[in-house]
Amino acid sequence: MPRLSVAFEKKIPRRVRCPNTMVGYYPQLQEGELLYSATARLASAIFPGRKAPYCAERLLGNRHASFGVLLPNNVNRLIENIPAVSALTEESVLRASLFHLISPLLDEVERTELRRSVFVPNARNGLRTFNARGSPTVLKYCVKCAQIDADRRKPAIWRTVQNHHGAIACAKHGLLLQFSKAPVSTDALCAASDWIDLGVEPTVATDAEVAIARDFEWIHAQYSSLTPGFRPVVAKLREVILSKMEFTLGPGLANNASLLQAMRDSLSDSSRSTFAPQFRRLARGCGLSMGTRTTLHAYCLYAYMAGTSLKQVLADLAKIPALPKSEAADSKSANGPHIRFYKHRIEKFIQANSFSTRSQVSAALCHGVEIVRSADPEWFDHNMPESQSNKPGPHGDRNWNNRDEKLCAFISNFVATNDSLPFRSIRDALIKLKQPQGLLIKANGRLPKTRVLLESLIEPKRAAA
Repeated sequence: MPRLSVAFEKKIPRRVRCPNTMVGYYPQLQEGELLYSATARLASAIFPGRKAPYCAERLLGNRHASFGVLLPNNVNRLIENIPAVSALTEESVLRASLFHLISPLLDEVERTELRRSVFVPNARNGLRTFNARGSPTVLKYCVKCAQIDADRRKPAIWRTVQNHHGAIACAKHGLLLQFSKAPVSTDALCAASDWIDLGVEPTVATDAEVAIARDFEWIHAQYSSLTPGFRPVVAKLREVILSKMEFTLGPGLANNASLLQAMRDSLSDSSRSTFAPQFRRLARGCGLSMGTRTTLHAYCLYAYMAGTSLKQVLADLAKIPALPKSEAADSKSANGPHIRFYKHRIEKFIQANSFSTRSQVSAALCHGVEIVRSADPEWFDHNMPESQSNKPGPHGDRNWNNRDEKLCAFISNFVATNDSLPFRSIRDALIKLKQPQGLLIKANGRLPKTRVLLESLIEPKRAAA
């Protein structure tokens, strides 16, 4: 076949002229294997003794690009530079990473950004963004799993679930995981065969450690089909924990000290060091806070203390009736299915704890209480216990009309008794009256008489200005 002219050849795109990929082989992912593990096996086989920058140049087309470890990076470049027969897809990549163990506790925006960081070049590593606290420093493995792989002539691999930084045991064999010396670093590709020691004597895990491992395996196997976010999970955990008398100080009030001590006692000595960063945070009372997201393994341990499992908690949350598309426009109405569900939960708690205060009900069912308060304030005021406000006088009145009248009477009495000059501004008036400076702003138009009275007491010149 005659050769094309140089001028014509330059017009053909480079990918058409050079259809071959940079490498002609990529290993098939084993069941439960990290994508990083398969890439490290490839580098060990065809680039022995080479460092990560050289492998990145051959596999990603850029020696400065990163493979990632527990969450991969630049996967689009990897897919372009390996044979199509390897059958590496977006879903298989996510399954071979910690994505499905992190995403259930994220909201929709965070989950989308985390997924994007896996495939888009030069994106920030999602593991650092969303799960930085307590991140692992070395890769882990189960000795029994590694021995079975060796007996069956399978390659040694790093497993996905076992390398979550909260994983401390193997769910299948009930043994504590072993810490290798392979660093969790984007600057190295550590093949499992070079770092796994099959001669180590394994240690039997406790019941709590096995329960956490089983929760991890089940959650990962759902492939992000259950993604409630952390707030419903916290609300459900609060409900089941507060049903245990040994962990409560009263209705809606958890005994954090006894709960943390029971959590520590359920773990082995080696696992306590893994959980140490979490215990320090949980000791400050932020583990079951609606405004603070903690780690997956902390929620697993909370569920175990309550006599259940995180698997059961997520399954119960999935049973909440989903809203049909036809009712999407009515999703926030007072009679929507979600609102009825939380109203029933509040009524059930009040019946079981008839002497509980409003603050105790709010502490026990904080997620549901906030939803009902915003969707149906009339039902909320009628059915919730009386508010025990510590602020006397007009500050503690929940009725805005009564509060408006009392404030007007208070201001008029203040002006009459103090014989004060006109105020320079509304802010000056609130300061002299010893009222919050943001009172009218927070009232959002619900104190009209107070505003009119204050404006009438401002100096005429300043009022006109």
